[in-house]
Amino acid sequence: MKQPSRFLYWAMTAGGILLLAGGLVLLRMGGDGQVLPYLMLGAGCGVFGYGAGELAAGAAARKDPQMARQLAIEQQDERNRAIADRSKAKAYDLMLYLFAALMVAFSLIPDTPLPVILLMVAGYLLVVAFQIYWLVRLNKEM
Repeated sequence: MKQPSRFLYWAMTAGGILLLAGGLVLLRMGGDGQVLPYLMLGAGCGVFGYGAGELAAGAAARKDPQMARQLAIEQQDERNRAIADRSKAKAYDLMLYLFAALMVAFSLIPDTPLPVILLMVAGYLLVVAFQIYWLVRLNKEM
C-alpha cells in the first residue's frame, strides 16, 4: 500500500489548526449554547494531532531508517497482530456488557427521551449483527 505524501499530513495539520481557530472564534462570538463550536474544537484537535504526529513519525523515520525498518517489521509481526486482535476482542466483550448496562440504566430514567433509547438499542444491535456477520463469514473461509 502506498504511503500518503507529506503534503497530505501538512494539509491535515493546517486544516486542524483552522478548525480549532474557527471553533474558538465561534465560541467567542457567543456560541455557548451551540454544539458546532465544540465539535469544531474537538475535530480540529484530532485532525491536527494526527497530522502533526504523522509528520513527526515520518521525520524520525527519515532520520533513522534502521529504526523505521524495525518498526515496520514489528507492526507486521504475526505475534504482535495476534496480541492486538486478542486485546480488541477483550475490549469488545467489555463494550457489549457496558453498553447493555447503559441501555438499561437510561431506560430506567423516567425523563429519557424514547429516540435516545431506540438509537442506543439500534447501535447495540448493529454491532452484534456485524459481529455475527463476520463470525459466519470467517467460519466459511476457515
